[in-house]
Amino acid sequence: MKKLTLFSFIILSMIINYSCTKDEVLAEDLNLTDEIAKIETSYKQGYVKVEFTSDSKNIEETVASSEFMKQLMATVADSYSKQKTSLKSGSTYYTKGVFKNTTCGNYQELDIFMDSEDRRCISTKSGSVGTSTVDGNGNIMLKICIIDDVIFGPVLNHHYGILNLGSQEPGVSRLVRGFDNEDSGNNNKAWIDNVEFNGTLGDCNIGSINPNTKLSFSYYDQYYSNEDLPYPWDYNHLPSLGFSYYVLASWGSGWILSDDEDSGNANYCFHERPVSPSPLTTYYNYNTTFDGVLEVGGNTKMHLSLAY
Repeated sequence: MKKLTLFSFIILSMIINYSCTKDEVLAEDLNLTDEIAKIETSYKQGYVKVEFTSDSKNIEETVASSEFMKQLMATVADSYSKQKTSLKSGSTYYTKGVFKNTTCGNYQELDIFMDSEDRRCISTKSGSVGTSTVDGNGNIMLKICIIDDVIFGPVLNHHYGILNLGSQEPGVSRLVRGFDNEDSGNNNKAWIDNVEFNGTLGDCNIGSINPNTKLSFSYYDQYYSNEDLPYPWDYNHLPSLGFSYYVLASWGSGWILSDDEDSGNANYCFHERPVSPSPLTTYYNYNTTFDGVLEVGGNTKMHLSLAY
């Protein structure tokens, strides 16, 4: 990850909080200045070396200092607490994103281009993952359908996640992955129906304004037959959208591997469960697999499965 300048953190903060009023943004900028400076100083204190080996890549990677990561997590959490955005204003539904298979029907399409590590890149995909691609340079294009009029809920015997592109749904867990994309000449981009977009959708940060990508998933824990949950739908199936689609899940065999930044890698991952009196947050560091759907470390592997 590039050494984060004061300027870049201010720009990122403004984009993340664009749903606030102008007065709120100005006030927050003044309060954030000292904290951003502290984070920048911590980051410059040095890296921690981590060795990674694969069939096609044996390279020494470095990760950001633990102190920097703690402060980065605090910044992420603070920015999320201020978000009040939704793609569909006044909707009784929560705007989500599913992975495109062949079509999005009448829904909008979101394309997220992530610029992977340049040196000996090992980004790849395997099995059935829909129309998302990995190009010849290892860069990743995620194809997403924006769903804003359907209720999702848990299913029997399986966990799954769908992108959170609007307000967080009450009572639903949140699984967040921060990708430290390529630092040098970063070319991250995003489009909605072929119109370029940069900034924040719900709890996701995408596009060229930021050399890194944050994907946030509404995460539904598996449903057990003896549970009594107030979801008005069939627990045996995911919702029918009129077309096939993929979700973050492990019942299929498809996956996408993202080769993330090698130098000063600042990937992060956490799971937030909505329990009383306050959410329970668990952080996942290097070489961890979460429920078989997400493998996190210096790189990232997302497991995708066809909805049933």
